[in-house]
Amino acid sequence: MRSKQPVTRARIIEAAVLLTAEVGLEGWTIRSLAARLDSWPQVLYHHVGDRDAVAHAVVEEVVARFPLPDPELPWRPWFRELLLGARPVLREYRGVARRLALHGPTVPSALPIIDHGVALLARSGLGDEALAGYTFLLSGALSSIAIDDDRARLGVTPEMGDLTPHLHAGGEGLRAFGAALVRLEAGPDARETYAGYIHIYTIDRALDGIGARIAELTGDAGP
Repeated sequence: MRSKQPVTRARIIEAAVLLTAEVGLEGWTIRSLAARLDSWPQVLYHHVGDRDAVAHAVVEEVVARFPLPDPELPWRPWFRELLLGARPVLREYRGVARRLALHGPTVPSALPIIDHGVALLARSGLGDEALAGYTFLLSGALSSIAIDDDRARLGVTPEMGDLTPHLHAGGEGLRAFGAALVRLEAGPDARETYAGYIHIYTIDRALDGIGARIAELTGDAGP
Protein backbone atom coordinates (compact mmCIF):
# COMPACT_ATOMS: atom_id res chain seq x y z
CA MET A 1 0.00 0.00 0.00
CA ARG A 2 1.37 3.40 -1.00
CA SER A 3 1.92 6.16 1.55
CA LYS A 4 -0.73 8.86 1.82
CA GLN A 5 1.90 11.50 2.58
CA PRO A 6 1.63 14.07 -0.23
CA VAL A 7 4.30 13.84 -2.90
CA THR A 8 5.34 17.34 -3.92
CA ARG A 9 7.91 18.72 -6.32
CA ALA A 10 10.12 19.69 -3.37
CA ARG A 11 9.98 16.17 -1.88
CA ILE A 12 10.80 14.59 -5.23
CA ILE A 13 13.84 16.80 -5.76
CA GLU A 14 15.02 16.31 -2.18
CA ALA A 15 14.81 12.53 -2.59
CA ALA A 16 16.62 12.71 -5.94
CA VAL A 17 19.44 14.74 -4.37
CA LEU A 18 19.80 12.16 -1.60
CA LEU A 19 19.82 9.31 -4.12
CA THR A 20 22.46 11.13 -6.15
CA ALA A 21 24.65 11.34 -3.04
CA GLU A 22 24.22 7.58 -2.59
CA VAL A 23 24.53 6.21 -6.12
CA GLY A 24 25.46 9.12 -8.39
CA LEU A 25 23.37 11.12 -10.84
CA GLU A 26 23.29 8.25 -13.34
CA GLY A 27 22.69 5.58 -10.70
CA TRP A 28 18.97 6.05 -10.15
CA THR A 29 15.86 5.78 -12.30
CA ILE A 30 12.42 7.33 -12.07
CA ARG A 31 11.18 3.97 -10.84
CA SER A 32 13.76 3.74 -8.03
CA LEU A 33 13.11 7.36 -7.10
CA ALA A 34 9.37 6.69 -6.95
CA ALA A 35 10.03 3.66 -4.74
CA ARG A 36 12.10 5.84 -2.39
CA LEU A 37 9.08 8.12 -2.05
CA ASP A 38 6.69 5.17 -1.75
CA SER A 39 4.88 6.52 -4.79
CA TRP A 40 4.36 5.84 -8.49
CA PRO A 41 6.45 7.01 -11.48
CA GLN A 42 3.41 8.74 -12.95
CA VAL A 43 3.23 10.99 -9.90
CA LEU A 44 6.82 12.13 -10.45
CA TYR A 45 6.15 12.82 -14.12
CA HIS A 46 3.17 14.95 -13.11
CA HIS A 47 5.04 17.07 -10.55
CA VAL A 48 8.49 17.44 -12.15
CA GLY A 49 8.64 15.75 -15.55
CA ASP A 50 10.80 13.00 -17.01
CA ARG A 51 14.11 11.79 -15.62
CA ASP A 52 16.07 14.51 -17.42
CA ALA A 53 13.90 17.18 -15.79
CA VAL A 54 14.52 15.67 -12.35
CA ALA A 55 18.27 15.46 -13.02
CA HIS A 56 18.24 19.10 -14.09
CA ALA A 57 16.57 20.01 -10.79
CA VAL A 58 19.21 18.04 -8.89
CA VAL A 59 21.97 19.98 -10.65
CA GLU A 60 20.23 23.22 -9.70
CA GLU A 61 20.19 22.18 -6.03
CA VAL A 62 23.83 21.06 -6.04
CA VAL A 63 25.14 24.23 -7.71
CA ALA A 64 23.20 26.26 -5.14
CA ARG A 65 25.37 24.59 -2.47
CA PHE A 66 28.65 25.92 -3.87
CA PRO A 67 30.39 28.16 -1.31
CA LEU A 68 30.64 31.53 -3.02
CA PRO A 69 33.75 33.70 -2.59
CA ASP A 70 33.67 37.28 -1.38
CA PRO A 71 32.62 39.34 -4.43
CA GLU A 72 35.21 41.98 -3.49
CA LEU A 73 38.10 39.60 -4.13
CA PRO A 74 40.36 40.19 -7.17
CA TRP A 75 39.84 37.84 -10.11
CA ARG A 76 42.48 35.22 -9.29
CA PRO A 77 41.65 34.51 -5.62
CA TRP A 78 37.93 34.69 -6.46
CA PHE A 79 38.17 31.99 -9.12
CA ARG A 80 40.58 29.87 -7.10
CA GLU A 81 38.27 29.90 -4.09
CA LEU A 82 35.23 29.16 -6.26
CA LEU A 83 36.78 26.24 -8.14
CA LEU A 84 38.45 24.65 -5.13
CA GLY A 85 35.32 25.07 -3.01
CA ALA A 86 33.09 23.49 -5.65
CA ARG A 87 35.05 20.23 -5.75
CA PRO A 88 33.95 18.75 -2.38
CA VAL A 89 30.32 19.56 -3.21
CA LEU A 90 30.49 18.01 -6.66
CA ARG A 91 32.38 14.95 -5.43
CA GLU A 92 29.59 14.33 -2.94
CA TYR A 93 27.09 14.23 -5.81
CA ARG A 94 28.83 12.16 -8.45
CA GLY A 95 27.83 12.81 -12.03
CA VAL A 96 26.80 16.43 -11.58
CA ALA A 97 30.21 17.71 -12.70
CA ARG A 98 29.99 15.66 -15.91
CA ARG A 99 26.50 16.96 -16.66
CA LEU A 100 27.65 20.55 -16.09
CA ALA A 101 30.67 20.00 -18.33
CA LEU A 102 28.55 18.47 -21.11
CA HIS A 103 25.43 20.62 -20.97
CA GLY A 104 26.80 23.83 -19.50
CA PRO A 105 25.68 25.62 -16.34
CA THR A 106 22.08 25.97 -17.54
CA VAL A 107 20.49 26.24 -14.09
CA PRO A 108 19.29 29.41 -12.33
CA SER A 109 21.65 28.98 -9.36
CA ALA A 110 24.64 29.24 -11.73
CA LEU A 111 23.59 32.57 -13.24
CA PRO A 112 24.97 34.87 -10.48
CA ILE A 113 28.27 32.97 -10.64
CA ILE A 114 28.48 33.42 -14.41
CA ASP A 115 27.49 37.07 -14.21
CA HIS A 116 30.09 37.98 -11.60
CA GLY A 117 32.85 35.76 -12.97
CA VAL A 118 32.64 37.01 -16.56
CA ALA A 119 32.32 40.64 -15.48
CA LEU A 120 35.29 40.25 -13.12
CA LEU A 121 37.51 38.90 -15.88
CA ALA A 122 36.38 41.63 -18.26
CA ARG A 123 37.19 44.37 -15.74
CA SER A 124 40.54 42.75 -14.96
CA GLY A 125 41.72 43.10 -18.53
CA LEU A 126 40.32 40.24 -20.62
CA GLY A 127 37.68 42.47 -22.15
CA ASP A 128 35.84 40.71 -24.98
CA GLU A 129 37.71 37.48 -24.15
CA ALA A 130 36.16 37.30 -20.67
CA LEU A 131 33.50 34.73 -21.54
CA ALA A 132 36.07 32.51 -23.26
CA GLY A 133 38.35 32.82 -20.24
CA TYR A 134 35.51 31.94 -17.87
CA THR A 135 34.59 28.90 -19.97
CA PHE A 136 38.22 27.78 -20.06
CA LEU A 137 38.54 27.92 -16.26
CA LEU A 138 35.23 26.23 -15.49
CA SER A 139 35.60 23.53 -18.15
CA GLY A 140 39.02 22.51 -16.87
CA ALA A 141 37.84 22.27 -13.27
CA LEU A 142 34.64 20.38 -14.14
CA SER A 143 36.48 17.94 -16.42
CA SER A 144 38.98 17.18 -13.67
CA ILE A 145 36.17 16.38 -11.23
CA ALA A 146 34.17 14.40 -13.80
CA ILE A 147 37.17 12.15 -14.48
CA ASP A 148 37.56 11.50 -10.74
CA ASP A 149 33.84 10.67 -10.53
CA ASP A 150 34.07 8.22 -13.43
CA ARG A 151 37.08 6.48 -11.93
CA ALA A 152 35.26 6.09 -8.62
CA ARG A 153 32.07 4.87 -10.31
CA LEU A 154 33.87 2.34 -12.48
CA GLY A 155 36.32 1.27 -9.79
CA VAL A 156 39.27 2.12 -12.02
CA THR A 157 42.66 1.58 -10.41
CA PRO A 158 46.13 2.14 -11.90
CA GLU A 159 47.69 -0.90 -13.54
CA MET A 160 51.42 -1.15 -14.06
CA GLY A 161 51.25 -4.59 -15.66
CA ASP A 162 54.13 -5.37 -18.01
CA LEU A 163 55.39 -1.78 -17.76
CA THR A 164 57.07 -2.34 -14.38
CA PRO A 165 60.56 -3.32 -15.64
CA HIS A 166 60.50 -0.54 -18.24
CA LEU A 167 59.52 2.07 -15.66
CA HIS A 168 62.26 1.06 -13.24
CA ALA A 169 64.89 0.90 -15.97
CA GLY A 170 63.78 4.07 -17.73
CA GLY A 171 64.92 7.63 -17.46
CA GLU A 172 64.03 10.22 -14.85
CA GLY A 173 60.56 10.83 -16.28
CA LEU A 174 59.58 7.16 -16.37
CA ARG A 175 60.93 6.55 -12.87
CA ALA A 176 58.84 9.45 -11.55
CA PHE A 177 55.80 8.06 -13.38
CA GLY A 178 56.39 4.60 -11.91
CA ALA A 179 56.78 6.00 -8.40
CA ALA A 180 53.46 7.82 -8.77
CA LEU A 181 51.73 4.61 -9.86
CA VAL A 182 53.12 2.78 -6.84
CA ARG A 183 51.71 5.47 -4.54
CA LEU A 184 48.32 5.24 -6.25
CA GLU A 185 48.25 1.47 -5.71
CA ALA A 186 48.31 2.11 -1.95
CA GLY A 187 44.52 2.40 -1.88
CA PRO A 188 41.54 4.73 -2.40
CA ASP A 189 42.72 7.32 0.13
CA ALA A 190 46.02 7.69 -1.71
CA ARG A 191 44.22 7.99 -5.04
CA GLU A 192 41.83 10.63 -3.69
CA THR A 193 44.73 12.63 -2.24
CA TYR A 194 46.52 12.56 -5.58
CA ALA A 195 43.33 13.48 -7.44
CA GLY A 196 42.91 16.49 -5.16
CA TYR A 197 46.49 17.53 -5.84
CA ILE A 198 45.96 17.26 -9.61
CA HIS A 199 42.77 19.30 -9.32
CA ILE A 200 44.61 22.09 -7.50
CA TYR A 201 47.46 21.93 -10.02
CA THR A 202 45.00 22.11 -12.93
CA ILE A 203 43.30 25.18 -11.50
CA ASP A 204 46.51 26.99 -10.59
CA ARG A 205 48.07 26.46 -14.00
CA ALA A 206 44.86 27.55 -15.73
CA LEU A 207 44.86 30.71 -13.62
CA ASP A 208 48.49 31.25 -14.60
CA GLY A 209 47.41 31.11 -18.22
CA ILE A 210 44.64 33.66 -17.72
CA GLY A 211 47.07 35.88 -15.84
CA ALA A 212 49.56 35.66 -18.70
CA ARG A 213 46.86 36.58 -21.20
CA ILE A 214 45.79 39.56 -19.10
CA ALA A 215 49.44 40.64 -18.98
CA GLU A 216 49.61 40.44 -22.78
CA LEU A 217 46.50 42.57 -23.14
CA THR A 218 47.18 45.14 -20.42
CA GLY A 219 50.81 44.83 -19.40
CA ASP A 220 49.77 43.94 -15.83
CA ALA A 221 48.49 40.52 -14.66
CA GLY A 222 47.08 42.09 -11.50
CA PRO A 223 46.85 40.41 -8.07
